[in-house]
Amino acid sequence: MAADELPITRRAVLDRLKSLESRGVVESMKVGPRGQVWWIADESDEPNYLAGWGAAAGTDFGERVREAHDDLGAAFDERAERHAEQRDENNR
Repeated sequence: MAADELPITRRAVLDRLKSLESRGVVESMKVGPRGQVWWIADESDEPNYLAGWGAAAGTDFGERVREAHDDLGAAFDERAERHAEQRDENNR
């Protein structure tokens, strides 16, 4: 889980994500009974991953979040593609 890679608790990560979502910076979607995925709401601007994380300034935190973002995006795209292929196969 990406939250496990951060220097703060999972609860703190969730609280910050919810705050960002309320401001329209990120969006989320439930995936299963206990899962949730998050993504940047407007990808037209380069996100500043360190904004609002204070203590992480001067660390590799921003790069780690960017990598997690890229990994999650790739995994989501792969799953969506498999789902579409399976749906198309079922509709034949």
